[in-house]
Amino acid sequence: MRILHVFNSRIKKHGSFEDFMIELAGNAKRNNLHISFVFPEINTREVKQKLNLLGAKIFTIEYSWKSFAFLIKLTNIILKEKPMIVDFHFCSSINFLLLFLILRASGIKVAYHYHGEITPIENLRFANRHFSKLRLSALFVNKIICVSEANKRFLEALNIRKKIDVVYNGVNVKAFQSMTTERSFKREMNFTNGELIVFSMASLIPRKGIAILIKAAKDVIDEIPNARFVLVGGGDKKPYQKLAEDLGISEKIVFTGLLKEYPYHILKDTDLYVSASFAESFGLSTAEAQLMGIPAVATKVGGVPEVVSDGNSGILVPSGDSRRLALEITKLLKDRKLRTDLGNFGKKWITAKFNLEDRVEELINVYAS
Repeated sequence: MRILHVFNSRIKKHGSFEDFMIELAGNAKRNNLHISFVFPEINTREVKQKLNLLGAKIFTIEYSWKSFAFLIKLTNIILKEKPMIVDFHFCSSINFLLLFLILRASGIKVAYHYHGEITPIENLRFANRHFSKLRLSALFVNKIICVSEANKRFLEALNIRKKIDVVYNGVNVKAFQSMTTERSFKREMNFTNGELIVFSMASLIPRKGIAILIKAAKDVIDEIPNARFVLVGGGDKKPYQKLAEDLGISEKIVFTGLLKEYPYHILKDTDLYVSASFAESFGLSTAEAQLMGIPAVATKVGGVPEVVSDGNSGILVPSGDSRRLALEITKLLKDRKLRTDLGNFGKKWITAKFNLEDRVEELINVYAS
């Protein structure tokens, strides 16, 4: 079986999303499958080397993914590779419909892998439910794959009638269990051992609720002065730095920017993970933190309630409510035993439900079906 994965996502780091591709290539090699990948660009040498070593072909297309030049280039790659299945990730431009139609007419199976944002179903209008671009795309694909049950419910609310398979994202349990480092984030930042680290990993964009998190941080720090907030992720940090300055807590907030290597040295010193997002299809970084025994406080949006076992591995709060977010962060920072209990449950929870090897095997079975 030959499978081509098309990602409209630049590879700039090595994290769990990239581990998915590597595990997929490894599974393919073990089972005599042929896997190829298409990206706009891949700038992480380690990921590229590992994919090449596992026999996966990598193609990059420099044209705009909304252009016909891109479609021509991708069509040529497909004709050359002759895959049985093309799985499209993050590829929702309307011009993909023409390509879907061409592939269906050529007898090539088309899978649409939906990782997208989930608008609250109650906010959907008649036009969304009956005339969405996603519903139109679904007419031209053989199979739809979602990364959470929330994703599936959203697509069903758009009146998409095609069978939808749910295959969760996975975390490389073996890799996380074997991670070691001599680095100490607290030492590098001249933090004292008594300081408590609240960690969040997300792009610095409004959808991720960064402003809400910083407002919550103000309330937390007022009550727990030794709390520090560490935000990892790319994007424009200036408006968020300005907000922290206006609130008088800029010295308590660390913006690291986008890190190419996984921030294990930060997580090993972390006391609590927080996600303040307004929309998530899954919540991969939240799963990673729990696997490391770090309890999570996260917003109850999209697929997050499937990743965080509320009251067992973490606490879920409404999105957009900085006071409630601050309250739960404060409660956990003050209760070390509770953090330990939630963290211990979280390690078992993620290992059992989101092991990357199992999820990739499940995905291969979905293709075979």
